[in-house]
Amino acid sequence: MKKLFLLLLSIVSITEVYSQAVLSGKIIENSTHEALVGASVYVKGTTQGTISDIDGNFHLNTDTNRGTLVFSFVSFQDQEIAFDGDQNFEIMMESAMMGLDEWVVIGYGSVQKDDLSTAVGSLEGIQELKNRPVSTTGLLQGTMAGVNVMNQGGDPGSPANIVIRGLGSPSDQVLWVVDGVPGAPVNAEDIESVSVLKDAASAAIYGSSVGSGGVVVVSTKQAQAGKTKVEANLYTGIQKAYNLPEALNAEEFNAVKNLAADNAGQGRSDAFNANIYPDGAVSRTNWMEEIFRMGKVKRLALSLSGGSEYMKALASIQVDDEQGVLLNTFKKSVKGRVNVDFKLTDKIKFSEWVQAGTSRGYSNDTYSGYTGAIISAIYMPPSAAVYNEDGSYGGVVSASNLAYAGAYGDIVNPVATLKRKDQYNPSYYLRSTSSLEVKITSGLTYKSMFTLGTDQNLNEEFSVKRPEPGKPLNENSKSMSTGFTNKWLSENVITYKKMINNHQLTLMGGYSASYQKTKGFGLTVYGFDSENETARHLVNASDWSKSKPYENMSELSSTSMFSRLSYSFNNRYYFTGSIRNDATSKLYMHNNDGTFMAMSAAWKISSEDFFNVDFIDMLKLRGSWGQIGNVNSVDNYAYVSNLEATRGTVLGEDPTTLSGLGMQKIPNLALTWETSEQTDIGLDMNMFNNKLNVTADYYLKYTKDFIDDLPNPASFGASLASKGNIGKVKNQGFELSMSYGNTHRDFTYSLGANISTNENTIEDLGNRESYFLSSNVRQVLRPINNSVGQAWHSYYLIKTDGIFQSDAEAAAHVDKDGNRIQPDAVAGDLKFIDKNEDGLINDEDREYMGSATPKITYGFNAYFQYKGFDLSMLWQGAADRDVFNAYKGVAYTASEQGYNMDKEILNAWSESNVNSDIPRISATDPNKNFQTNSDWFLENGSYVRLKNLTVGYTLPDALSAKIKAHHLKLRFYASGENLFTITNYSGMDPEVANYGIDVAKYPVVRKFTLGVNVNF
Repeated sequence: MKKLFLLLLSIVSITEVYSQAVLSGKIIENSTHEALVGASVYVKGTTQGTISDIDGNFHLNTDTNRGTLVFSFVSFQDQEIAFDGDQNFEIMMESAMMGLDEWVVIGYGSVQKDDLSTAVGSLEGIQELKNRPVSTTGLLQGTMAGVNVMNQGGDPGSPANIVIRGLGSPSDQVLWVVDGVPGAPVNAEDIESVSVLKDAASAAIYGSSVGSGGVVVVSTKQAQAGKTKVEANLYTGIQKAYNLPEALNAEEFNAVKNLAADNAGQGRSDAFNANIYPDGAVSRTNWMEEIFRMGKVKRLALSLSGGSEYMKALASIQVDDEQGVLLNTFKKSVKGRVNVDFKLTDKIKFSEWVQAGTSRGYSNDTYSGYTGAIISAIYMPPSAAVYNEDGSYGGVVSASNLAYAGAYGDIVNPVATLKRKDQYNPSYYLRSTSSLEVKITSGLTYKSMFTLGTDQNLNEEFSVKRPEPGKPLNENSKSMSTGFTNKWLSENVITYKKMINNHQLTLMGGYSASYQKTKGFGLTVYGFDSENETARHLVNASDWSKSKPYENMSELSSTSMFSRLSYSFNNRYYFTGSIRNDATSKLYMHNNDGTFMAMSAAWKISSEDFFNVDFIDMLKLRGSWGQIGNVNSVDNYAYVSNLEATRGTVLGEDPTTLSGLGMQKIPNLALTWETSEQTDIGLDMNMFNNKLNVTADYYLKYTKDFIDDLPNPASFGASLASKGNIGKVKNQGFELSMSYGNTHRDFTYSLGANISTNENTIEDLGNRESYFLSSNVRQVLRPINNSVGQAWHSYYLIKTDGIFQSDAEAAAHVDKDGNRIQPDAVAGDLKFIDKNEDGLINDEDREYMGSATPKITYGFNAYFQYKGFDLSMLWQGAADRDVFNAYKGVAYTASEQGYNMDKEILNAWSESNVNSDIPRISATDPNKNFQTNSDWFLENGSYVRLKNLTVGYTLPDALSAKIKAHHLKLRFYASGENLFTITNYSGMDPEVANYGIDVAKYPVVRKFTLGVNVNF
C-alpha cells in the first residue's frame, strides 16, 4: 500500500512538472535596441506575471505548458505571443508615441498621427517634459505652436491664461477634456499624453463646451496588468522673487519731497525737515525686504497599478504645498483618483473612475491703492517701523509723532496687511465616472459614460481693526460665503469601423446630455468686541444691519447630438465630416439650439506610386473648415430680467423713503449663438527615417456674432448691461513646428522648436466703432480700447514728443491760432501731441499704439541623455507686443500725497539731467504727466526666457543589483525655473496678463528644486 501511494505521488508530481513552462527573455525598444525596464509580462487570462529588470530581462514560471504571453509598456504597443513549453524570447516593442506609430487622441476617438486631416498638436517627448517640476498648463508653455500661455506672475493661486490661435471673443476659454470627460480635473503627474485640437474641424465635435477657445485633450495613465507597479515623484525646493523695485531711503525721500515742494512753489513740510522731525530722517525699514521671503515648494506624487487581464486598477495621489514669496501667500492641495477596469467578457468592458480633491490658499492683489502689498511697500515711509515697541503693528509714524502722520498720506502697513489676513477658503470636488464599452459585432462598438460631480467652496474672512496711523480702520467685520454645484453628464456613442479592400470607413454617432445646479449663500456682519480667534464667530457680531444676507440658485442644462464620418482610401486620401446640434437652457427657447458642421481632407503624397524621394518618409497636405457654437459668456436666464431692491424714492409731503424693486438688466430674447468659423491649410512631413518631423499650418478664423455687453444708457434704468451679438473678429496666422531626435550608442537626444504668428482684428462692433474697457489704474488711467480695425485690448494713447527742455519751448507749443496747447507745462514736463489740432489735449487725441497680444510666440526645447545622465531645457518667448507700465504712474511721481517713491525718480529730469525721460519732480502735476493716457507708459514687452533647465541622473543597474532591487529605478534631478530673461522692458517682468497693464503685479519667481523619481 505504501509503495502504491508513493507511485501515485510520483506520477502526480511528474505530471505537474510537465504541465509547467519556464519562460524567459529580454524586452528591448525596436528602433534603439535599448532595454525596457519595468515592462509588464503576464499570461493572458491569468494573474501570473512579472516585469522586466534593469537590463530588460524577465523570468516567469507558469502553471500551464501552453498559452499566450502579453507584453505591455507605457507608450508602447502591446504584443501577444503564443508559447508552448519552455522558451526564451527576444521581444522588440514598437513605440506608440513616435513618428508614424503615434496615436493622437481626438474627440471621441483616436487616430494615427500620419492619418490626421485636421490641425491637432501633440506634445512630443512628454515624458522628458515631465522629468521636471511642472504644472498642467506649464506643459503647454513654449512647447506647441499656436498655443500662447501667459502666467499671471508667481502668485500661487492664479492660473495661467491660455489662448489658442488668437482671441476671438472676450469669453474665449479653453476646454480641458480628460479621459473623455469635459472639464474633469487632472494632476500633472497623471498625464500620459496631451493633444490640442486647434482648428474648428477637430474641436467641433465637442460643440458648445468648446466655445471658440479650442480644446486640450488629456489622456492619463491607465492601469496595467501584471504585478503591482509603483511610481513616485518627490521634490522640494525654494523660490525667490527677483528684479524687485527699490524705494527711496529716508534721506533720499526727504530730499525729493523738499525738492518737489520747491518746484511746485509750495512751502516745505516739517515732516521732511530733519532738524524739526529727526525721526523722519532715519531709515528703519526696507519694506520690500519685509514683505518678501524665500518661498518653498513641495510635491509628493504616488501611483500604484496592477491586476490581471480581467481586473486591473490604478490609484494615484498628488500633494502640493507651495509657500509664496509674499508673506502669508500660499496654496495647498491634495488630489487623488482611483481607476478600476473590468473585462467582463471578451466583448464587454466596464470601468469606474473616482476623483477627489481639496485645496485652499491666499494671495494678495499687490497693487490696489490701500492694501496692495507691493505698492504699499513703495509708499510707506522708510522711517516707519514694522512693529511698535509693544509688538503691535506700526503705522506711518510712531504714537509720539502723530502730528506728522498726515504728511505721509493714507497708507496701510503692508506687513500688517499680509500677516493679519485671516481667511479660510477650502474648495472640494468629487467626480465619479462609469464607462461601459460593448463590442456588439465585428467593427461595431457601443460606449456609454456617465459622470456625477459635485463642487463645494467655502470662504470665511475676518477683517480686524487697523488702529495704526496712516489709513486707520475702526471697524471689524466677518464675511462668510459658500457655494455648491451638483452636476451630471451622460454620453452615449456608437462607432462602426469597416475595412473593404483599400477602403476604410468609420462612422460615429452620439448623444450627450448634461445638467448642473448651483446654490450660494453669503453675509457680512460687523462690530466684534473682541478680536481674539476664539471670539470670531457670527454670534459675537453686534451689527447685522449694514449688509443683508444673500442667496442665489441657478440651473443649467444642455443636450447634444453629434455624428462623424471618416473615410480613407489606400493610405493616400482621407476625408472627415462632422455635424453637431447643441441646445442650451441659457438662451430663449426660439434661439436655444444651433447646428454646426465641419469637414477636412488630406492627401498623403508620399503614398503615391510616383513619389520616390528617399529621405522623405511621409509627406501630407491637409485642409479643413469648421464651425463651433459658443454661449460660455452668457449667464443663466439671460432671456429674463431679475429684480433687485432699488435705493428707494421719496414720495409725499413727509420725507419718507420708500423702497421698491427694479430691473437688473433688460432681457434680450434675440440673443443667439456666437459662431467660430475656421479654415486651415497644413503640411506634415517626416524625413530621414522619421527622425525629423515638420508641421506647418496657415489658419483663418472668424468669430461671428460674438457675444459681449451691449451699451446700457442710464435712461434704461437697469443696473447691469445685457448681452448681445454685436460683432465679428478675425484671427489669422502661420505656425511652424520642427522636431529632431536620434540615438548614437549610449547618447540619445531630441530637439524641438516652434514659432507662430497671429494677427487679431476686430471687424465689426455693431453700432459702435470703439469702446474703452472699464479696467483702469487708480481710477485715473484707462488705456485699453476695443476698436474696429485693431486687435482686442489695444492701447489707444496720446503720443508724446519727449520732454520740454525749457519754459520757452513749452510756451512755443501752440495751435494754429497761437494759443498754448499745454498752458500749464514748464521745463521738465511731457510734450503731448495734439493729433486733431483742436488746441486741446484730451481723449480725442488718442491713437492706436499697439497691443499686449503678442504677434509672435516661439519656443525651443532640447533633451540629451548619455548613459545615466540626462539634461533638458526649455526656452520660450513672445515678440511684437507691448506692455503698459502703469507702475511708473504711481511710483515715479512726487505728487501723490506724502507717499514714498521708486528710486528711479532720482533720475528724473532736471537742468543738470536733461537726457532723462522721467518728468520733473514736483508736488503738483498741473501738466498731468502722470494722469494722461500717453505712450510714455508704453514699453516693448518682447522677451525670451530660459524657462527651465533640468539635470538628472539615473542610478546604474549595478547598484540596483547590489541592494537586490533588480526592478528598482531611481532618478535624482535638479531643476531651475525662470533662470534668466532677455528683454528691454524696465518693469519687474514682461510676462504681464491683465490686458498688459502692469501695476506692480505679483512677480514671476525664480525656482530651484531637487527631486527623485522612483519606479519599481
